[in-house]
Amino acid sequence: MTLPESEDKWCTVIQDDINNQIKISATPAEAGSRSVELIVEIPQTDVKVKLTIIQSKYYKVGDLYVVNGEPLGLVYEISDGGAHGKVVALKAHRDLNLWYRTGLPYDEIHPEDPNNVGVIARSETDGQENMKAYKQIPDWKTHYPVAAYVSDLNDENGNPGWYLPAIKEVQAMVGWIDGEVLSPDGEAGQEPSEAMKEKRKAINQLIVDNGGNEFYFYGYDVSFIIDQTNAWEADYFNRIYTSTETDYQVHPMVFKFYLRNGWWETMHVYGDLARSYGEVRPFLAF
Repeated sequence: MTLPESEDKWCTVIQDDINNQIKISATPAEAGSRSVELIVEIPQTDVKVKLTIIQSKYYKVGDLYVVNGEPLGLVYEISDGGAHGKVVALKAHRDLNLWYRTGLPYDEIHPEDPNNVGVIARSETDGQENMKAYKQIPDWKTHYPVAAYVSDLNDENGNPGWYLPAIKEVQAMVGWIDGEVLSPDGEAGQEPSEAMKEKRKAINQLIVDNGGNEFYFYGYDVSFIIDQTNAWEADYFNRIYTSTETDYQVHPMVFKFYLRNGWWETMHVYGDLARSYGEVRPFLAF
């Protein structure tokens, strides 16, 4: 009997010759599916049997995403019956005072300039692709400090996969919380319903109870904020950075989601010129 070596050693097979059995055990799956092939050879014959051992972890929307016993995020979207999906982090990183982009000139009028570096991260739907695009730039961590900050989180927690979300990934997350995205294009929207308010507070309570930083659903109504002693911060940190850039007035811009007075808005920030208040709340896909 042969079992291919597995780097994470998640699967153990014991051969029981007395009872002619194979006993299989595995460590708990954290997310998604994994498989390994087991080759069983019957003694004194040329017969070989290939067995595929598959283990899956299925999540529901709203579940805590746990790695090595530590809650890291909330599942806001699933596919393949919950074997795969997307997660928003429990912990937000605020007041980092980081440039979004720096040291990369961009001139729409003279695109032929060899020193000209245009818009890099264009995807509105895939933050992972945007992160790959950043990494194609020489010395990218110097030029994209916010993205570099998120990338470095993977080294700290041992769970590679955190990325700066694209704008529509943030919209989808908000849609899960609110049931809809109020004013995704920046125009005035209706006030949140009582059901939305209750859902927002419930999500914030779940985040706080698991060691995270609540969303600052700030406006005239601060009933969504669990820790009222921090309510003053909400006016500064109720914006979520994304990785989606767009052409705008020569300089590349980054979208932010901005929650003011109960509705969400997309905004633009001068990539090279501003260190705007906001929070970096990474996402991951499993």
